[in-house]
Amino acid sequence: MQASPKPNPPMLEEEDELEMIPYYEIYASAGYGSFNLETYQPDDYIGLNRKWLNQRGFRINHLRFFQAEGIQCIQRLAITKHSTIQWTYPLTNR
Repeated sequence: MQASPKPNPPMLEEEDELEMIPYYEIYASAGYGSFNLETYQPDDYIGLNRKWLNQRGFRINHLRFFQAEGIQCIQRLAITKHSTIQWTYPLTNR
């Protein structure tokens, strides 16, 4: 008895495709630390729906995941780079 071929998975529309966002195995905390993205390769990637990201106005090529510790991490973090402010929005498991 021959097994029937598996059906192909449905094709996703372009806007429903996943964007692979870099994840860095680092911990950020308050202080004068720094992290140079050009120096480190991502440890992994996290897939997020492109349509969901676009609806919220995220710039896909500016997104990064990392872990943060400390009581202040509940609030969004301001990161300065070349005299501009980029906001980091923590995702918590609380």
